[in-house]
Amino acid sequence: MDTLLIAQREKVVGEFSLDRQDSALARLLTELRTHHGRVAGDLKDTMASIVNEFSLDKGDSALSRLINRVEAAQRQISAEFTLDEEGSALSRMRRDLLLMIETIRKESVEFQNTVVAALEAMKARRQEAFASTRHGKDFEQAAYTFIEDVCQKAGDIPEHVGDRVGDIKHCKVGDCVITLGPDCEAAAARIVCEMKEDASYDLRRSLDEISIAKANRKADVGLFIHSSKTAPIGLKRLARYGNDVVVVWDSDDEGADAYLSAGLMICKALAVRNATANDEIAADFDLFEKAIREIERQSSFLEEIKTSSSTIKNGADKILNRVETMRAAFVKQIEALDTQASLLRKHVQ
Repeated sequence: MDTLLIAQREKVVGEFSLDRQDSALARLLTELRTHHGRVAGDLKDTMASIVNEFSLDKGDSALSRLINRVEAAQRQISAEFTLDEEGSALSRMRRDLLLMIETIRKESVEFQNTVVAALEAMKARRQEAFASTRHGKDFEQAAYTFIEDVCQKAGDIPEHVGDRVGDIKHCKVGDCVITLGPDCEAAAARIVCEMKEDASYDLRRSLDEISIAKANRKADVGLFIHSSKTAPIGLKRLARYGNDVVVVWDSDDEGADAYLSAGLMICKALAVRNATANDEIAADFDLFEKAIREIERQSSFLEEIKTSSSTIKNGADKILNRVETMRAAFVKQIEALDTQASLLRKHVQ
């Protein structure tokens, strides 16, 4: 046993001896030296490869490729914000803005031409009206021409009697008599009209005159038509006083025709009411009265409509001014974009 233990110990000690080339320790050291040299060589090669990737002397190095890409992106960004290139984003945006401005300008010019044409057409119609037969006559004849046209459409019979004596001796008061047609509820009822372009007629004298006209022409309802040129200041455009109606009419203004039409409607309603005053239809008097009052009320709105219509031209001028302001703002913004693009190019360079 001692011999075996000694032999085993010597064998183990021999494995850790550097004197023997074939010992385990010698082989381990040899292996370590060999492996260390290989690792050092690999590390050296790796470091060289890494250094080469960060070298600007090689065109295919990672750093060279990164710098090339950055420079390419820089050139692309600069190209998008320059006006020297037709296809750049800034150039396209500028073209779109200019196109928008041109479109707005054309539309504004077309709108302006439309407004001017409409105003010219209105002016031409007005001049034509002044040159027409209606405006070529005096006020009385012009008023009768209008009444005649309204009556013919309604089936009533107008008659100009201003040059003839009536029931009162030597009296010609009452210029026109309207006889309601056979289809009317008050057929044969008479309405007398008096037309004056005379500044001496105030409201009281007008009512007195129409009262005489009713007696002279055997009429129950009277219509006194004042010329707007000579009507008393403050006189309502349309008002009813019992069975008499007073209207202020401008023979040169088509917009004033509504007042005279409304006055004729009220007179006809009054004539129907007077002619049908019996127990069977007494309940309808309130309806007649309400209808007459509503016509009077609605006629007061005509002045508001006339005032509003006169503002159309002013509104068109405001729209054109707004378009010019928008166009100037667009030009200013384009100039600001040009300035910023120039500053950006300098900064990139």
